[in-house]
Amino acid sequence: MNDTPPEFFIEAFRQLGSISAVLGGLAFASAAALLAVGAVTDDPRALGRPASITAGAAVASAACLIVSALTWVLMTVHAAGAAAAGQRILEQVVALNRPASLAFITGIILLFVSVGASGWVASRTLGIVTSAVAVLSGLASLLIIFQFVR
Repeated sequence: MNDTPPEFFIEAFRQLGSISAVLGGLAFASAAALLAVGAVTDDPRALGRPASITAGAAVASAACLIVSALTWVLMTVHAAGAAAAGQRILEQVVALNRPASLAFITGIILLFVSVGASGWVASRTLGIVTSAVAVLSGLASLLIIFQFVR
């Protein structure tokens, strides 16, 4: 049985759910914008390989981030109910934090893949710059995240 008071989890899950939802929305919006540009042309090659990678990674990122947001929000609801009833949060609910965290980390990685590929849509030089920025930012983000994942 988990002895941690549910109040501890409520704010943590709420914040993680909010961050994940915002990033998921950003990833989805970037994919939608790119796909909208490709939709206004009759040229089947309008969305080349870099644009396809950018859009695909952004959509996959959005899906992972939304799954993690949904999980953490539902975990918040459970923790708040447990707190109101003077009970402990169920162990199987606490265990959902690991898959939610893995979905979040996967979503972050895919978001950086999308950022890295996005510059290649415009030019080789911009592609090199966005790839370098994505790799450095992605590594820094993962190093920070893994300080807190146990």
